[in-house]
Amino acid sequence: MAHRFTVGVEEEFQIVDPETWELRSHVSELLASSASLGDQIKRELHQSIGEREELGYGERARDIAAELAAHFEQAGADRRAVRYLTDAADTATRRNAPAARLA
Repeated sequence: MAHRFTVGVEEEFQIVDPETWELRSHVSELLASSASLGDQIKRELHQSIGEREELGYGERARDIAAELAAHFEQAGADRRAVRYLTDAADTATRRNAPAARLA
């Protein structure tokens, strides 16, 4: 019988960035630096990070829509990824709209 690895709460793996003093995810560092993680574990980690960020930002999740889309895409949560990609595109369009009117 194969053992299943299930990712727990990411907050248990926070580290302090020595330059900015911000809390950073040890899990994010692990994802960025480790090619030895299995695909299923990587998907679970991305899902966990996306859900934690989504919950933490609440109604302001659109502020980090591109980041959320990337995590959910890597997790295989395509519907959530598309939702946040759409939000990111809407935000980019709104931000560039005043510049387009000036041209």
